[in-house]
Amino acid sequence: MAHAEVTRVLVSVGELGPNKDLQWRKEICADIHNIGNQMMTEGVQVTCRQDSIHVIDTYLQQLKGDNQYHIRVLKGFKGAYRLSVSNWNRQFESDFATLGWNIGREPHTRDLGQDGLMVVLTNFFSYLENETALKTEWLLNARTLSNAITYDFKNLSFKSVKDRKRISVATALRLFEQENPENMDYLRSRQEMALAYAAIARNDLNILNPEDNLLDILEKAALQGRQAALRWSRVITFDERAVSKLTLELIQEASDEALPGGNDVQQRPVTSELPTPKKALGKLVYLF
Repeated sequence: MAHAEVTRVLVSVGELGPNKDLQWRKEICADIHNIGNQMMTEGVQVTCRQDSIHVIDTYLQQLKGDNQYHIRVLKGFKGAYRLSVSNWNRQFESDFATLGWNIGREPHTRDLGQDGLMVVLTNFFSYLENETALKTEWLLNARTLSNAITYDFKNLSFKSVKDRKRISVATALRLFEQENPENMDYLRSRQEMALAYAAIARNDLNILNPEDNLLDILEKAALQGRQAALRWSRVITFDERAVSKLTLELIQEASDEALPGGNDVQQRPVTSELPTPKKALGKLVYLF
């Protein structure tokens, strides 16, 4: 939830073609380090290594205990990329495990592959920075459908229905997700959709007058996410194998909305719009 210290990220980079470009590997690691430290108040420490790609990666497990997340970037042909993020810092059953994206795979989008890669990475670090606030909002959207938690708007805190005591956001999340399988699916899908799309959608759901059921909330959130990521819809596609069945259904349903004509995609690198780091940058360590 909260990140009270520098977030530690392991980055594995590799190339699917015959070329082995050490300079590119160093540059993409530096980009990830830069984006993370621009987005996250407490900073990001990046350890960068060569991906094994076609052999068993025995060393990866040894590095797992020293890092909270694993980002894998594989460079394909002519500007295409494969990207995955694994969560080694899961605190709740509903937290995502691994999500993946294919970027710039179509011929007419490959020249935007690098920018698309930066967009997904920026969204990921934005999620980490705002994780507590996002999960709080998701609980507020669903609070009236819970028999375990409620919210005290006067004191701006969650309460346990059982004893009426104030509880932390983390405790509220745990009580809510353990209440029934539908609540677990709801939280997982909200998280997966926030990450699977190329942008975290602005949530304009009415928390004072919540929806009648969790599916209505999820469908509206899916449509908002679809609209927020529209500019990159032709460049970035998520790996369908990495998300839950419910999330996949929600995203596919939202994607049935008509697309505008042409390639309506953002034409500039997103990194130019990022804020200045608030603290000293975390370390960048190369293992190759």
